Amino acid sequence: MNQLPDWMYHAIEQSFTCQFASTTARDIPVALPVFLNHFDPDTGTLIISSPAATKRVENVRQRPKVAILFSPVGIGPGEPQHVLLVQGLAEVDDTNLESGWKRYFAGWARRQPSTRESLARMEQVIPGYTQRAIIRVRPTRFLGWPEGNFQQSPEVVEVSQ
Repeated sequence: MNQLPDWMYHAIEQSFTCQFASTTARDIPVALPVFLNHFDPDTGTLIISSPAATKRVENVRQRPKVAILFSPVGIGPGEPQHVLLVQGLAEVDDTNLESGWKRYFAGWARRQPSTRESLARMEQVIPGYTQRAIIRVRPTRFLGWPEGNFQQSPEVVEVSQ
């Protein structure tokens, strides 16, 4: 993968949450907050997990072009102000819904430490919550605004496949 500017890596690694956008069968974009489970800086692959029975998983299967937005959410003064939009191609891995996602759990728990305690409760509230598919996103383009400066054109990094 092409080398990214350091601030783009920082925007990904330090973000509390991100917005995962996919499109519905009627080509309506839907963006929902998710926790990034893992980022591989060598390949650029971004990994999230999602309950297998969600529309998000169905959307990705049908229309794999997705986007992930990393931006400040107002959680504190140390939060990066950078804004980064990652466009890419996603694939769903649902070969092991029970525990396949657990190998990436550390990244999720690092961003939201309370997750360790809340998983059992979530499974009670939302049956099937821990039956999770893995969604891998291979970036095709990074568009970013250092320090969130939208008055400037974005820095663009195209990814050669």
